[in-house]
Amino acid sequence: MGSGILMSCQERKSKPDNNQINKNNLDNEHVVSDLHNAQNALDWEGTYSGVLPCPDCDGIKTKIVISSDNRYIFEQRYLGKNDSVFLNKGNFSWSDSGTRITLNNLNQAAFMYVVGENSLTQLDPDGKRVTGELSKQYILTKE
Repeated sequence: MGSGILMSCQERKSKPDNNQINKNNLDNEHVVSDLHNAQNALDWEGTYSGVLPCPDCDGIKTKIVISSDNRYIFEQRYLGKNDSVFLNKGNFSWSDSGTRITLNNLNQAAFMYVVGENSLTQLDPDGKRVTGELSKQYILTKE
């Protein structure tokens, strides 16, 4: 009789607590496959543009074209400096959470963006949102 009680206690311990599962999903960037995220729920393919802040020019006119085959075209022009256009092409990758993309194959630091409804928001080099007065200037809008 004692072993039956012990076995039922062991079975209870082996079952995961639903509250703990939900807490873990919130704490980590893991997403359950049946949840919606930017990658599987938004119409993210397209052209995004805007003028990003620049410390020594009038702004950086930026255009990013992202396609469904995970390729991008990245174009920047420094306003008030010269007419040169910097053009890069390559592949981008999605974060595990399906909410961010990283433009790969750039000669400089990686560019990371949060994918939103008709927008890409450029993140800082640490992968965090820019805060403060200029934060809204880091958002590229879909054309």
